[in-house]
Amino acid sequence: MFNEAIYEDLKKNILHLDLKPGVMISEMELCEKYKVSRTPIRDVIKKLESEDLLEVKPQRGSYVSLIDLNKVSDTIFIRLSLELAIFRELFKHNYGLNELLPLQQLLATQARIIKKKHTSLSILEFTESDNAFHSALYALANRRGVWQSIYSLNQHYQRFRTLLVQYNSDPMESLYEQHVEILDNLINKDWDSLEKVITGHITGGFQRSSQMVLDHPEFFSKNVD
Repeated sequence: MFNEAIYEDLKKNILHLDLKPGVMISEMELCEKYKVSRTPIRDVIKKLESEDLLEVKPQRGSYVSLIDLNKVSDTIFIRLSLELAIFRELFKHNYGLNELLPLQQLLATQARIIKKKHTSLSILEFTESDNAFHSALYALANRRGVWQSIYSLNQHYQRFRTLLVQYNSDPMESLYEQHVEILDNLINKDWDSLEKVITGHITGGFQRSSQMVLDHPEFFSKNVD
């Protein structure tokens, strides 16, 4: 029987970069850690391989997949297109304070996080809150399913974004300020300003990532277009 708990935990460790791209995964160590036999571990590895999070090399072992910048770029293209479409839907309505409250609460959470000392835990908290903010926008537009679909396809992008924040190529403070602008522009129905900030918010980190990629080539695959 497939062990969902082991799968979710290992996947979380990969997405949160507790297991860095390129790191070898030991079946024996996983068996000891989760106190199970090899069969459930191999089933989990097979599923994570199908999701492009692990690479199984015959006679060598299993490795955390390297981040594919082509797939990151594709995800950014899809996200920007969808996010602008979501805001076109949102601009058709006037929302009351109660409807906007979840977004304001997430901004308050982010404000508290960026006041903390920057640690791997605070970075994780912020990236989760960042995802929650965008998820709440899709929910407000009654497009929860769209968010769930793109979230399940952006494994490379999620790890890339976490790396950007870790290496300060996309500072949490800047991302928070952009979130504030996004909500203000939605409330004020300022489409031109919103389009500009959304475009910068989604594409800016990728545009500023060249030094990080040069500094850490071991994290990235070589098949860049």
